Amino acid sequence: CHLQGLRLAQRRSRVLRDRIPLTVGVFCGFNMLPRATCVAARRIGVDPAELTLVGYRGPDWPGELRLHTRSGALHTASFADYYTPHVAAWIQPRCRTCADALAEPADIALGDTWLERFYGSPGVSDLIARTPVGYDLIERLTPARLTLMEASPEEMVASQSATYRVKRPVLRGRTWLRRLGGRAVPEFPGLQLAPSTSDKLAGVRDLLTEAAYRRLGDLRHR
Repeated sequence: CHLQGLRLAQRRSRVLRDRIPLTVGVFCGFNMLPRATCVAARRIGVDPAELTLVGYRGPDWPGELRLHTRSGALHTASFADYYTPHVAAWIQPRCRTCADALAEPADIALGDTWLERFYGSPGVSDLIARTPVGYDLIERLTPARLTLMEASPEEMVASQSATYRVKRPVLRGRTWLRRLGGRAVPEFPGLQLAPSTSDKLAGVRDLLTEAAYRRLGDLRHR
């Protein structure tokens, strides 16, 4: 979303085009509302009011939730244990209508490699260079700073399959629901957003799941 805004601004501003010659983006499924951190903390027995420092994806891949409290204690939970529907219910609303899974406006895009052949391999990331300036930088960093292994487009999409489910079928269903409710939806020129019946069902299911887990969290953690 930051890069989408920057690219729109650069269309109007030569100063921005000149001063920002290269962009690097990170694959993003969504960001969370602050409430998500409170829910995650309470689910592992930590009072959010006692938090002094929060880490979401450290120190190793795929990372863990790390909660530091006023007493000096460190509480941890694995990524699989803390990222549950209870937490996922608190995704930022605008993220529900975002179609960008791979930082598409970026000259260079990076992201987690969710492929089994790379599990347990530290320092391995998906990388896409989309523009001449991006290619040039990658070439200058290889092999001194980077070791490259070719991946097919199909592998790249497969590595982000969970995100693509949210960014395509669920997105089409959620935008359809927003239109039914008379709410504005963003435009994505060139992207087919007309929902199929299964897309509509995916959107309804996603909305109901979000509402149910939000309500459950409110009842349990008042």
